[in-house]
Amino acid sequence: MTTQSKRYFLMTKLLILGLTVILFALSGCSAEPEENRNIEVGSRLVELAEEYQNLLITPLVQPYSDMVVLTEEGIVFAGRSEDETAVYHKKLTGDIPEAIEVNLSGTIQKLCYDEEKKVVYEILSSSDTFFLTGHSCDGEVILAEKELPALTQAASGLRDMCACRERIAVIAADSVLILDETGEEITTVPCPGEQYVSGCFFGNQLYLTYRSDTGEVRLTVWKDGQKKPDKGTVFVGAGNIFAGRDGILCFDEKYLYSYQPDREELIKKVDLFAHDISYSRILAVENREEDAYRFVCWDMGQTEKPVELLTLAKRKEGEQENREIVRIAGVAPSMIELVYGDIITGFNRQSKEYKVVIDNMNTADRSMDEVEALLISRMMSKDSPDILIMYVSQNYEAFAQKGLFADLKPYLDQSTVFSLDSFEEYTYARYCDGEKVYGIPKRIGLLSFGVSGDKAGETPGWTVDEFLDYYQDNIKIADGWTPDREEILQYCLMGNMDQYVDVDSKKAYFDGDSFRSLLKRVKELNLPKNPGAMEEQGFLETRSISTFGGLENILMYQCGESFTHKGYPNDSGRPVYYLDAETMHILENSRQKDGAYAFWEYYMQERNLLRSDFSTVKGELEQELGKCMEPHTYLDAEMKPYDYALSRKQADNLLTALSGATFESYDSKQIQEIILEEAESYFAGQKPLEEVCENMQKRVQLFLDE
Repeated sequence: MTTQSKRYFLMTKLLILGLTVILFALSGCSAEPEENRNIEVGSRLVELAEEYQNLLITPLVQPYSDMVVLTEEGIVFAGRSEDETAVYHKKLTGDIPEAIEVNLSGTIQKLCYDEEKKVVYEILSSSDTFFLTGHSCDGEVILAEKELPALTQAASGLRDMCACRERIAVIAADSVLILDETGEEITTVPCPGEQYVSGCFFGNQLYLTYRSDTGEVRLTVWKDGQKKPDKGTVFVGAGNIFAGRDGILCFDEKYLYSYQPDREELIKKVDLFAHDISYSRILAVENREEDAYRFVCWDMGQTEKPVELLTLAKRKEGEQENREIVRIAGVAPSMIELVYGDIITGFNRQSKEYKVVIDNMNTADRSMDEVEALLISRMMSKDSPDILIMYVSQNYEAFAQKGLFADLKPYLDQSTVFSLDSFEEYTYARYCDGEKVYGIPKRIGLLSFGVSGDKAGETPGWTVDEFLDYYQDNIKIADGWTPDREEILQYCLMGNMDQYVDVDSKKAYFDGDSFRSLLKRVKELNLPKNPGAMEEQGFLETRSISTFGGLENILMYQCGESFTHKGYPNDSGRPVYYLDAETMHILENSRQKDGAYAFWEYYMQERNLLRSDFSTVKGELEQELGKCMEPHTYLDAEMKPYDYALSRKQADNLLTALSGATFESYDSKQIQEIILEEAESYFAGQKPLEEVCENMQKRVQLFLDE
């Protein structure tokens, strides 16, 4: 396995491990001691009809993510408008959220709503002093601001707040402060574990979730002035709980549950994914009637997105889903859910005709070649998915040659949103076959080398020898890492593979003098043994160059106008750049082409916060470059702030590099893997040069023949 392969393998393992840890923490499914017991989970899932409503809050007001409560008339939340913070009441029938006219002399820390008395309570802080206040949604003061000295200690790490039956509970990490309706302290309930998570009143009891010392989410109960014996019950989800009609509502990444305290039974009620509800976006949930639920959802990461109210109710007998199903597929269904989950949710919210679902093909324990064969088989069958997500590293050409992709041009000709002229030609030219267009990426990254023109010259392009000379003389550790010999060799191969392989005639030339000289030159490079201790002398080229990349801004700031996109080294010295992107393709055998195109069109308009690459839409790209040419404050490699703006000349250089870039071929990537595997043993001194080159020649020739 090459160094590159090892790195990819390690990164994959780390990603999988990281996701596993996150899901593990969210689900609260840690192994439990034998003396404890899990709540028995039952399932009473019913098919629910949904009603979606945009509450028309954003962008006028931005709520605090966890300070939203449902009322019978609408929602109450803490929000900010033009840097003014207030408590808002948004009625379901009103046009805009109305600030509750009540004087709050401090920062809002938490709020809750007493459904029985129709009172909003807030915890405020000012100069390390904490207050409790209460009022109606009309602004009538119920409880004047009351200083709470005892809250100062409890408020450290505030987690939640709830009120019911003349009791107010302020939940901090290490304790819960119980107050009466006048704000007088009744008692303090210490946390039986590591920290409290959430709480709610149900009946005359206060239910609290906490994280135990072993990481499990557990449930405890406080009643009539005393904490009931803790049964050590392991709970579900991240620990957020809400009072429901006949139980306590909680959720994990898959389901909404109702906990029945009298029977200590946990019942699955709603399949969240079936209703396009992302658990990470749930701010509040309630059910006032049997099998009827309301969710308030909002994405704090994209603050301009709407605050949504989703109402679910049991379907009437004989009532069915009336939208056509559009299936989206890819080599990794879990990654589709992770990357595209919110976009799928947004589309399904607004579409009355179509519903997009992820086609969960069984790709477990299959090699990439086996997954590709499975995809091709599915796409050629009558049971074909409607959309396929392809990445640059996949064999796009093989799929296109088999006629698996539908032509986008007929749809674009009818579109009222996009035409082919809406996009830069270089973004779709690589996906063309004659007059047909098989795909247009939403965003594209440019793979290039950025260097100081003062040291390497401002003219793009260089030969392999020029690149290796520059590399040897101008090593700088820009991010605490320097490539090893296998990766340096890969850089040379990416721009120069046609020097050693003729794909058309299926001939390889890895046992000749030219390639042997290259291997010897790379092996003789004087690489640092301790890169972190090196004196910085020049620039280490970076593979990923893009409009808003942090490293690129540092390099441009230090180089100024002399910053140059050189491209990958090759024998002729011409500039070579590569594009990096993923693309949605509509499949030729799709039974829902119109629905697939509707989703593609929605996706292409969706705002993407990850601005580290180039938009393919002309207007959006021009807007992004314009913003980049305005001064912005960045942090350099030493985390020191500096102001920098892209010049017109640098912007033009970026666009020139983009227009000349292409995708690296799938065959080239496969051959690189073979070469780098064999070269590793030569660089390590395990095999002589002649033997290594002969092995490369045999393996690559076999690959070409097959």
